[in-house]
Amino acid sequence: MKPLRGTALYCGIGNTIEEMEAHLKAAAAVGINAVFSSLQLPEADKEILLRDFPKMAEIAHSYGMAIDADISERSADLFGLDLHDFAAFKKMGVDYARIPCDKTHKGWKFPYTYLGPCPIGPDGRLYITGNNTDLLSALDPKTGKIECIGKMFPAELLCDDEGQHAFVSGMDFDKDGVLWFATMSFRYDEGEYFKVPSMLGRWNFLGGEAPEILGVFGTAERAQTMTDSFIIDRERDILYSVSTNHNHHSPDVIAIDLKTFRMHMHEKGDVSRDKLLYAPGAPEYKSFADGWHETKVNIAKYAPNIKAEKIEPLRLWREFSKPNFQEMPIRQLRFKDEKTVEGICGNTQYYQFTIENGKLTSIAPTDKLPQKTCLRCGNLPAYPGRQWRANATCSCEWLDNANLVGTEDGFLAKVNADGSVYSIGPAISQGPIRDLCSNLESGIAYGVGGDQDDVGNLFSYSEKDGLKYLGVTICDRADDDIGTCASFYPTCCAISPSGKKVAIGVGDRLSCVYIYTKPYCI
Repeated sequence: MKPLRGTALYCGIGNTIEEMEAHLKAAAAVGINAVFSSLQLPEADKEILLRDFPKMAEIAHSYGMAIDADISERSADLFGLDLHDFAAFKKMGVDYARIPCDKTHKGWKFPYTYLGPCPIGPDGRLYITGNNTDLLSALDPKTGKIECIGKMFPAELLCDDEGQHAFVSGMDFDKDGVLWFATMSFRYDEGEYFKVPSMLGRWNFLGGEAPEILGVFGTAERAQTMTDSFIIDRERDILYSVSTNHNHHSPDVIAIDLKTFRMHMHEKGDVSRDKLLYAPGAPEYKSFADGWHETKVNIAKYAPNIKAEKIEPLRLWREFSKPNFQEMPIRQLRFKDEKTVEGICGNTQYYQFTIENGKLTSIAPTDKLPQKTCLRCGNLPAYPGRQWRANATCSCEWLDNANLVGTEDGFLAKVNADGSVYSIGPAISQGPIRDLCSNLESGIAYGVGGDQDDVGNLFSYSEKDGLKYLGVTICDRADDDIGTCASFYPTCCAISPSGKKVAIGVGDRLSCVYIYTKPYCI
């Protein structure tokens, strides 16, 4: 895995090949190994762009540099290529392509689309759809080419409301190579009460058939609303689906014996008694709508993510040229000063990195992984019957020459200077406390932990306020323009010299560092 450290070069805007070659030579001499470019600048001279880009790419490759370029429909038309024919762009010199994700649906433009379910088909291709589209595409991993298969919905609208968009929330192939899928629909204005039930569909496109919607997905008592997991056990020929967001009710699990269902799938089923299916103006719908609205308000008000005055996520995985992100857990963090965070990531190969003002400023291989010391002592707190997990996993300095100690079972304890142990209590609900950090001047400590396969948390402790759960590392704040970012396996943490900032490193494949300014608990 080689980190990408790049320089920017754009063809067709006045710079000559000789000037670009001199720039690339100087950049290579200081360790630059990537060129960020664009094939869609409106101000670029088309003829010069067509002439110079392949030459610039060839020169960059001679210096061992990768080409990372923005491409669009304009680029494809200009070069006479299919926008999704990545193999053709590769031959032209583009190693990494950034394609705009804007989608249109019934006249609306969305700034981005979430990637939807992606099962592997019987032909070995990866089948893809998105949150704001009903188009099905197939990616051939052997050639890198994407083919648009077509629209998954047989009708333009599944429901009679112009303020919605419908998409596929789950899909999988059965033993015969037929694609089964569940639909989902939101109102464009999600402040409304109205929500649409999921529909069950199938599409035997490999057999030349058209897609079909089989009806409301669920039972007579309860329709599915938001499908979170949709899989088919091909050996047993059973479809499983899990759905949430049905008013304030708990999730539901549906199992369909496809062998039996196929014989009756075109027959009319029972009439649904789920209030979700009533028209929004019907009196029967009001109780359901009120409950749904209350649930949405509570979800927004009591979201489990960490609250802070400012959140700065740093996505380290973007800095590596190969998608082997599982090799990049964050191992250690520390604040050099109030604006600078230093850390080490990696698994078989370690990298030392520096973050200044929320931006990555350096990253380089290192052979050293400094070992953090942990205070060892007996008589640590434990749950009854689980004393065998009363082992120290991490520690940090605390007031009055004491130490804070975390255990394998998520307990936090204070070990006083005389060796006596004071149990603060369970700081992590599942799994160990993985790291602790403290600022003695401000009298506050932070810790992270949680089971690797569960949802980890951040907590704080002070003598004034005691133990506080602060939440999970999820952020989706439009006001900060930081985008969506979420990690559930925190591995380490560090506190700034002022005690106002805490940095969290994670061990999942996204290799993120989150810097929170004044995290708080509501």
